[in-house]
Amino acid sequence: MAGQLGRISGALLEDVLVRNDIDLYVKNSTYDSNHILHLDVSNGRIGINTDVPVYDLDSPVNIRTTNLSATGSITVDGTIILNADGYFSTTHGPIHVYMDSGDPLLEHDIMETDNLRFDGNVISGINSNQSIDFVPSGTGSVDIYSSTNVYGNVYLTGNITLGGDLSEAGNIIIGDNQGNDTIDINVDLDQDLIPGSASQWSLGEDTGDSSPSQWATIYSDDWQNIDTLLPKSLVISEQTELNGTTNTIFALNSNENMSLLPDTGITYIESTKWENNSITNLLNTPLSFATTGNGYVKFNGTNGFIVPADTSAARPTNPELGDTRWNIDEDYLEVFAGEVESLSISGTVSGLANQSRSLYPIYDTPYADKTGINLQVTITISGGSASVTILRPGAGYIAGEVLRVPGTTFAGGTSPTNDILLTVGSQTDGGYAPSIGGGGAGGVSIADIEDNASLWSIVLG
Repeated sequence: MAGQLGRISGALLEDVLVRNDIDLYVKNSTYDSNHILHLDVSNGRIGINTDVPVYDLDSPVNIRTTNLSATGSITVDGTIILNADGYFSTTHGPIHVYMDSGDPLLEHDIMETDNLRFDGNVISGINSNQSIDFVPSGTGSVDIYSSTNVYGNVYLTGNITLGGDLSEAGNIIIGDNQGNDTIDINVDLDQDLIPGSASQWSLGEDTGDSSPSQWATIYSDDWQNIDTLLPKSLVISEQTELNGTTNTIFALNSNENMSLLPDTGITYIESTKWENNSITNLLNTPLSFATTGNGYVKFNGTNGFIVPADTSAARPTNPELGDTRWNIDEDYLEVFAGEVESLSISGTVSGLANQSRSLYPIYDTPYADKTGINLQVTITISGGSASVTILRPGAGYIAGEVLRVPGTTFAGGTSPTNDILLTVGSQTDGGYAPSIGGGGAGGVSIADIEDNASLWSIVLG
């Protein structure tokens, strides 16, 4: 009856088993040193497969149960601690969660660390004003595989590498204006810098700024389709400089020529047109070669210069003093002297005392620019009327021009009541004279005749 040796039944056990501080051991056999069940009466412990229980219920191997409830904490291997108040901790070292299956998944609603909170799709900091750092190991990177919206500022201490486009609805400011901020483009540009709108933006100047900035030096092989270019100076191929500060265009290399060679053969400078060997004044004004001080205009070479040639009827309507032309009717060179030979007088001098004044009349409008050409007259007032005598014919006057003598010139006279108006009468030969005697108050002098005796003898021949 070997099968009955380990059986305890019937009335051998009382309802209350009292051990009197004596432990109870349950073993497989008398000689087996391993206790299947050990009741440690002195310490109030139960050991399974151990005769030295350390805990109230101590099983050094495995325990299997359907449900395990703990009102305090559960400690696994003295390291992992599950507390009833919701904390999952260790006595030392990290906690490793390994899921060994075809599709491992760890689900939770909210997870918190000392500094971070993971709630759904939101990662937030717990402590006020604390930063969140993404720190990969070594040369690893932080990869974001979709669009990213940043509602604050982005600060970089490294580089920005773009595989796509950089778009911005506002301003893009590069540099902090501290020290020497530099933009280096270390690759060849095979694309264009294209503005969003034509003829609207500036390169190097903010027109809305109180102190706009501009580029110092720009190197480029070609400028095309630029409406306005506003450099202080422009150097072309290190040969030619256009300097806007000094308003000069000059060659940079010594002894080099400066050539203006437009493709059409026409160069326009101010109101003149330079085409091949022809210079045209585009305005209805004289073309002047101005000099300063004692300078003069000189035509070099051994050939003469050609003056206009035409008939007397083709003379200009309003010639200037010194106007020189060849008269094909008279067959000689003539010059406009414009000497005054007669004057008609008008004005009101009644009530003025008899008097005589020698004076230089002034031009009335619109001839105010002809002052100082030395017409001298004597105005005589007698019996309330005035008369005029030419003392010096002057030069450069045109028939019909009006000169004025202010009424204040006369004793007791006022202006404009007593103003005298002098109208230039008809002039001999339209004011022109042969060039050898033109322009002089006395015509040809004896000295002129002596100096030109040989010429006149030839002409009279």
